[in-house]
Amino acid sequence: YLHIAYANSADGKTGFSVSDSANKLYIGQYTDFTAADSTDPAKYSWTKIKGDQGPQGVQGPKGTDGKQYYTWLKYADTPTTGMSDDPANKSYIGLAYNKTTAAESSSYADYTWSKIKGEKGDQGVAGGKGADGKTYYTWIKYAASASGEGMGDDPTGKAYIGLAYNKTTAAESTNPSDYT
Repeated sequence: YLHIAYANSADGKTGFSVSDSANKLYIGQYTDFTAADSTDPAKYSWTKIKGDQGPQGVQGPKGTDGKQYYTWLKYADTPTTGMSDDPANKSYIGLAYNKTTAAESSSYADYTWSKIKGEKGDQGVAGGKGADGKTYYTWIKYAASASGEGMGDDPTGKAYIGLAYNKTTAAESTNPSDYT
C-alpha cells in the first residue's frame, strides 16, 4: 500500500494529516503491507511541495522535439467518479503523461487509472492489453538524487521518484538510466 500524508514541517510533526492537504507545505509517503495509514509522522519520507510562490516541482528538460511535457496525477473513488487532487479516502490513482500543458485535465478518460486501496492482499485490477496486443507496465523507483543514487522501492529518505513507462515486462530494472 502507498500511504500519503501532509504536514507543515520537514519532519511531519507540525500540521500532520492523512486527509487534509489544504495549505500544507510537505507531502509524506511510505509503502507497506497494511491498508491503514499510520499517524506516526516518522514513518513517512517528507518532501516540500509548496514554496513561496505555490506548488512547484523540479523543472524537467525539454523533450527531443523541443517541447516540454508534463505528467498529471489525480485520485478518484473509481475510474469514473470522485476525481480529486486529495488522496484521502480515494481508491484509485490516475496518471496522464507526455501532456503538453501543465494544466491538469478533469476528464477521467485522459488518465490511466490503477487501484491503490482495497482489501488486504488486493493487487488492483489488471489493465487490458495495448492496441498492439501487448501488456505494458509502469515501473516506479525512489532515489536520493536525479541520477538514481540509492535507488530502491522504499521512498524513506529519498527526494526523487523515478518513472519508466510502457515497459513490456513486469520485472523492474535496477538501472537508474531506465527511469525519468
